[in-house]
Amino acid sequence: MIQSFSEFKFFQSFRVPIDHGDDIRFSAEKESIFDESEYIQDAMLSDVSVGGIGFKTKQKMKVGDLIAFSIQFKKLRFDVSGKIVRVFGDIDSHEELIYGVELDEEDNINMRRFIEQYIMNMSTERMRSTLTELSLRNRYQSVADGFEMVSLFLSVFTDMNRFSERADFVDSLLEEVSRIFEAQRASVFLINPDTNELEAVAALDEQKEQLKFDYRKGIAGTVFTTGITLNIDSQDKKSKFYRHIDNKTGFKTKSVLCAPVKNGEDKIIGVLQILNKTGQDRFTIDDERMMRAVSLIFSSIYHSYNPVSENSLIRRFSKPFDREFAMIGRSSFMGDLRKAIVKLKDLEVPVLIEGEAGTGKKLFARIIHNEGKRALEDFSIINCQDYDEEQLETLIFGNDGIKSKLEECYGGTVVFDEFTSIPMKLQSRIVEMIMSGHISEDIPLKTRLIATTSKSLDNELEEGRIHKALFRILEKATVKMLPLRQRREDIPSLV
Repeated sequence: MIQSFSEFKFFQSFRVPIDHGDDIRFSAEKESIFDESEYIQDAMLSDVSVGGIGFKTKQKMKVGDLIAFSIQFKKLRFDVSGKIVRVFGDIDSHEELIYGVELDEEDNINMRRFIEQYIMNMSTERMRSTLTELSLRNRYQSVADGFEMVSLFLSVFTDMNRFSERADFVDSLLEEVSRIFEAQRASVFLINPDTNELEAVAALDEQKEQLKFDYRKGIAGTVFTTGITLNIDSQDKKSKFYRHIDNKTGFKTKSVLCAPVKNGEDKIIGVLQILNKTGQDRFTIDDERMMRAVSLIFSSIYHSYNPVSENSLIRRFSKPFDREFAMIGRSSFMGDLRKAIVKLKDLEVPVLIEGEAGTGKKLFARIIHNEGKRALEDFSIINCQDYDEEQLETLIFGNDGIKSKLEECYGGTVVFDEFTSIPMKLQSRIVEMIMSGHISEDIPLKTRLIATTSKSLDNELEEGRIHKALFRILEKATVKMLPLRQRREDIPSLV
């Protein structure tokens, strides 16, 4: 067993602090397989949880030692036992050590009864204060909490140094993850930038070669692209994605808990995913909190993983000067453009891109599409200056069985290049389409609209070539592209 996981389980448990003024009789004995048990004279109970006990003593013991406890509170008396999984110094005392004991599972019932009775015997004010502090206080807010966390990470890295050379090291970690979270399966996915897929590099009881998919798909894809830990009951909204994966593996996904895995540069490089909480419909809030901590261990394992590819659609893993669609430059304006991509890529509202001819408006529109969730769908540009009114009407709205570009790119992106060339009558219909959310009565508008112009919008508005309602819609998300003469520091990079 990998020790650091047992420490994490104890550390993250919902521990109730013990007030030494309460009438609790507590004794502890160090058990031995060969010798008689050794009574620990100065043992002092410090905190309890359903699955663990924390206590202090000056006596030196080690991780793995078996400890038996006797606890009496009011009329309740019981014995429990377990093994030490946490040892660290008390920051308030140079002599005392703090021990965390993970109890045997059969003792959880007695601990639950004790905690219930202990809390119910508190005064109303103290109960409110205790429960509020347990529920709301930030982790590691005190020096002692921080000290405990440091000792925990030292244990993690000790385990990594001891076991990381083993071929089955990650599989052993996943076994511990499954045990701690009471999950049926656990997997680690890393990004392959050449295929733009998340691929399972380790998986328990699964054919990992079958587990690879587009980095934007499924719950794992959402976690990878957003960096947010997700706890999902997939039965609430069973997706085609999980039906597809389950059909391949023969497994039935019921619940999913997924957290991002990062490398040493703080880039998200993959995800840790566990499936199906035993005996429950979904994983718990405590599981979510512990998952965030456990994902740090896997981040440490893969800290040096930083693949780069010319084929990557993912900005953080792509070679920016070799990609077909790239914004090249090191000026502050180019930095602002890259930040704008992050903000705009998944918005539902239309986007307006202004700028002189040759400033890269259509390129920027393409990058917004490629970087966002719509990249799996089609992208099309309508050069509005090249068509008459009848042709534009067919391209935008369809006609006599001919699909419009908006319908062909369902779920994707359509760019109206030089949109001020669209006749006012069609602009009015576009406003109605956006407001109603439908291309026609039976076809919903699910396509992202981007408009570009090289004209002065003030002049176009004044001369009546822009529908005012359409302008009000477009101005909510506007990007202005600067010409190269205003960002000369980008010239060397372009050359």
